[in-house]
Amino acid sequence: MSAILRGRLKIKGNPLHLSRFKRCLAQSRREKTCRLVVESDMTSHAIKEQSAATDTRQRIIAAAFEDIYLNGYQGASLNNIIEKTGFTKGALYHYFRSKKELALAAIEETVTDFLKQYWAEPLLNQPEPLTALIHHIRSLPTLVFEHCKLFQIKNGCPLNNLIQEMSPIDEDFAKTLEALYNNWQEIVTAVMTEAKEKGQLREGVSAEDTAMFILSCIEGCITTAKKSNSIEIYRRCTAQIEQYIKSLMA
Repeated sequence: MSAILRGRLKIKGNPLHLSRFKRCLAQSRREKTCRLVVESDMTSHAIKEQSAATDTRQRIIAAAFEDIYLNGYQGASLNNIIEKTGFTKGALYHYFRSKKELALAAIEETVTDFLKQYWAEPLLNQPEPLTALIHHIRSLPTLVFEHCKLFQIKNGCPLNNLIQEMSPIDEDFAKTLEALYNNWQEIVTAVMTEAKEKGQLREGVSAEDTAMFILSCIEGCITTAKKSNSIEIYRRCTAQIEQYIKSLMA
């Protein structure tokens, strides 16, 4: 009860005024309760709408990345994405103003999630970083190519594919792709740094340069395997990377 109402009640002690005040107070409480219910319903509705919007956007992102990965950016089609998602062109343009904006978002978000799931989480903070890296490179065909419907050795590495296709001709793509590649390299650099801090890396070995070289080798192995659509070639090629990493152990 507000101070103003308390004051008014105290001054006007007449039973009539008191009865009117009680009715007003009851009405006020009912209105407040009703308002709370309405606000709760509105909040629940807003959450559902936001969830639906997020789901719509993610489905567009997933369809766009798949089309770009399989056909390249220049070969990708908004019509293919619309057909795959079942959304209208208007729905697509509600979230993305152009094919380029959609492509950059799809590439950045998908590759970032991939690096987190398949590189950062399995590799960082391991008791034996170099051994973990060797095992991880050896397991990549099983982790990625054999258990993921989208990523296939015959299609190569999406990041490498796009760097070759788009970096020379579009500055926005070049910046985005370089940033993603640098993020990948930073994960491997962190692995090498952890090995050095644990005394498991030979003295004088540069963590950053070694990470750059290892990633270059991995990308080369994927491309070599891609030309023959052969996981076995990937394994044979990366076995040499394993030997190189072992040679770095203290």
